[in-house]
Amino acid sequence: MPMETTIKAGPANVTEFRQSLANLADIYCSDAFGTAHRAHSSMIGDGFPVKCAGFLLAKELHYFANVVDSPTKPVCGILGGAKVADNSQLIMNLLDKVTS
Repeated sequence: MPMETTIKAGPANVTEFRQSLANLADIYCSDAFGTAHRAHSSMIGDGFPVKCAGFLLAKELHYFANVVDSPTKPVCGILGGAKVADNSQLIMNLLDKVTS
């Protein structure tokens, strides 16, 4: 198995890369719910004067809001993630929403 070397870009390189992405278009539209929480350069739309959520992302947020704001019982909560500590506030917020 080959050894991989990870090189972390410095702040100036990150700024330059984000600007190169912003030069490609006038509007940044995020339509990837699974990565919307990540602060990666290709996910945050830094440098774009106009940012928006795409139709798929809006649809995911709509369905999530329905479960959180007015759940139709029964509701089963399934959470994933590497660290329980990162999900503790989410767990606490969902306790009164789920039935199992």
